Amino acid sequence: MIADVTFQFSLRGEIIQADHSHVIGQLPCIRAGKCRIRIFQENDAEMQAPRVFVLATDLANENPGPIITVAAAEIASQVCVTFDIDPFALVFIEHYDDRWLSREDTEKFDLVHMAWNGARFGKARWQSLSKAEVEAMIGEKLP
Repeated sequence: MIADVTFQFSLRGEIIQADHSHVIGQLPCIRAGKCRIRIFQENDAEMQAPRVFVLATDLANENPGPIITVAAAEIASQVCVTFDIDPFALVFIEHYDDRWLSREDTEKFDLVHMAWNGARFGKARWQSLSKAEVEAMIGEKLP
């Protein structure tokens, strides 16, 4: 894992800040929110452009803004800028934990497929993943 931060985002697209150490700017925004961001990089030496996996966890009641599903494209765009991630290398995964789900389902993961227009992500589509599939992708066990 190369990062594990509480990330503040805005739904309108202005970057607010990521974990006090990565202040980018503080601009007026509509519906600021926050989520947990964990970043993992593919460790395949043969890959010319290794993929970067971003696991975005919704913080439920700790998030004053929109849920991550509503803001997925904006979060992905802002994470790429903040952490200098090539948008074409990004693999964005949404995560809802037991703060959101019933006791039968303790976690939910979705791979978010998005189109990059040269400036921002858009046109999101979701694909359910199991925890085991996510762990295989990122190359690490999740708690």
